Amino acid sequence: MASGSRDGTVKIWKLHDEATALNEMFCFDVSSKIGDKPHAVTAVAFASDPLPDEHALLAAGLESGLIEFWSIQLSPPGASFIARITAHSGTVTKLAWRPGLGAGRSSQTLASVGMDNGCRLYSIGDERLSQASSPS
Repeated sequence: MASGSRDGTVKIWKLHDEATALNEMFCFDVSSKIGDKPHAVTAVAFASDPLPDEHALLAAGLESGLIEFWSIQLSPPGASFIARITAHSGTVTKLAWRPGLGAGRSSQTLASVGMDNGCRLYSIGDERLSQASSPS
């Protein structure tokens, strides 16, 4: 599980076997900054299908309207920045991945909603990130 914070951090959590408590595995700052201060994280979502290297793909929506993509590795714990896109002219308020269709897919679809009243769809490929559509 992941959570985002106004201080610009993303935390990755692990559920205990008892399914009643969470432990923080690690946290990281988003790469987008205003001066030396990270942008506030306003939405996070894990893709249902793993990346080719079996790492998890995380999208983090920011107050600035940007979306950052991160490769999340659980063992050893760590996060690697992949890419950033300008998604909205206002705060990203919601991110949702289309449920995966299983192994062998070459892309996944991410939907984002922002304070600019826009809804955007992105095709996220295994090799690169590419915007599929950006309706106004």
